[in-house]
Amino acid sequence: MWERIVVGVALLAHGFVHFRAWWMPMPGSSNLRRSWLIGEATGVSVGLATVAAIAFAAAGGGLIADQGWWPQVALAATGLSMVLIVLVFNRWLLLATALNALVAWYALRALD
Repeated sequence: MWERIVVGVALLAHGFVHFRAWWMPMPGSSNLRRSWLIGEATGVSVGLATVAAIAFAAAGGGLIADQGWWPQVALAATGLSMVLIVLVFNRWLLLATALNALVAWYALRALD
């Protein structure tokens, strides 16, 4: 039970970070709204970050509430987050990539 709560809160926090990083960037932080692939990507990046944030929050809430659908939502959130990372990649997003890998591993383990 404690593991479920801790991981669920971590998923909620990961969603909050997605929301915060794209909607309220800190002054001096790297520009997460500009893509190395397509140039200016504010609409696309903020939209993807918002959907990913909602999906991570839903997965975290679902895990805490012991709902059977949370792993699928967590995997979808991870996929959206990885598309976003590829779109606006910078070296600081390597940590996000590692966190996404952990989320995917935990969700896939729960599907067994």
